[in-house]
Amino acid sequence: MQDDNPLWYDYAEAETAPSRPLLLLASVLSLSVGVMLRAARAYKASHRLWSRAAARMSRRPKIDVQHL
Repeated sequence: MQDDNPLWYDYAEAETAPSRPLLLLASVLSLSVGVMLRAARAYKASHRLWSRAAARMSRRPKIDVQHL
């Protein structure tokens, strides 16, 4: 790294690796966010499924039961 480089901070690296508790915290946070996103997606998917089913059923032709 050159001292005359004005963007030296773009190339700066940590001298020590992240500690084990910090890595554990990052892993737990990543997993919890992933679980929450999957739960939200599953919740929305069931709503979309029922909305599509209701829309499809409303487009069906009506059956006249009295003439059967």
